[in-house]
Amino acid sequence: MIAGDLNTTKHNNLSHSHYPQTWQQLLDHLYKTGANIGSGPDEYDWDTVPQYISFGSDSPPNAYLFSLYLTDRDNEPFLYWNRGLAIRKDIVSGGRLDTMEGVVSMFGGVGWGPDRGPNHTASMPFIWLIGNHYGHPEKDTLEIRISDPNDSNFDTTWSWGKLECARFTVHRDGKGYPNPYPDTQSVHLRHDGSHGYITADTGDLVLAANSGIVRTGTINPASGQGTGKVGDHNGPYWGEISGYDIWVHTSRPLDAYDDLALVKQWGERYPKLENYDKSKVVPPEDDIFSILRLDSEGNVSPNKEMLNFGQLANFALGCAKALAIKQDEQNEIIGTLLERIEALEAQLQRDKAAA
Repeated sequence: MIAGDLNTTKHNNLSHSHYPQTWQQLLDHLYKTGANIGSGPDEYDWDTVPQYISFGSDSPPNAYLFSLYLTDRDNEPFLYWNRGLAIRKDIVSGGRLDTMEGVVSMFGGVGWGPDRGPNHTASMPFIWLIGNHYGHPEKDTLEIRISDPNDSNFDTTWSWGKLECARFTVHRDGKGYPNPYPDTQSVHLRHDGSHGYITADTGDLVLAANSGIVRTGTINPASGQGTGKVGDHNGPYWGEISGYDIWVHTSRPLDAYDDLALVKQWGERYPKLENYDKSKVVPPEDDIFSILRLDSEGNVSPNKEMLNFGQLANFALGCAKALAIKQDEQNEIIGTLLERIEALEAQLQRDKAAA
């Protein structure tokens, strides 16, 4: 303990201040680890510390400053301060910044940096990657890593860590100061308590794998029935859709058109309405199969290479229904004819017997 004023024109040498410790012993003093994690730090027995500087009176709590060295790290010296430390300006460190409690509190509003304040005069809290200022523009990525717990030197095995937050926003990739891209060019990842969302402020949201497959579960529209698209009939559209069940919403009655008259024209170079039942809905004569390109709102796609599967299914069922009706009519005619033939044969037999 040093009492009174401490004045020097050169230096003071506390020649007996070194105190041997291991790295784990130091961590236990700063914050409990292992099975006792979070139970609070241990304090040193100051009677066993050879030499230290005490700030305060003889009665606790006092503030103590002394030097220790790590026996399992090449006797690396550490300066130990057992109380809070307030610094008015910047901290520049040539080594790591370790916090055993694991909390970094940030307020922001420094008056410079990215203009994100309400009046564009102050910044939000941010992490500044400064490699570009020192000739290393490739140092533009912040990584979260974990190390092998058996690797005391932190030099062999590194894995990716995790990040949890309420909302994650990715802005457009760009260089320059100030940021030349508006905040509306962003993608957001969030959860509202019921559903998770990935949304793009502007443009399309593209989920792509450079190689392999993008695997998902059930895909539903963001809002409402009959909204949203999977591909587009005007392009871009999928190369293949496969599945056990494909459900479509029927968009017209099965017998709205004279489907048998239309199907006879399928594949013809110049299809036309021929022997068409005009009591049915009549399609445009210059494009009679436009009915197979109708969307749910009644709009016709100009892309004649693409057909609406729902309309096509209705058309096929309409043809099947019309054929079934024709079959019933023919069966009735044939049945009546057979009855008359049988009656005629019976009459002939009676006439023959009476002769």
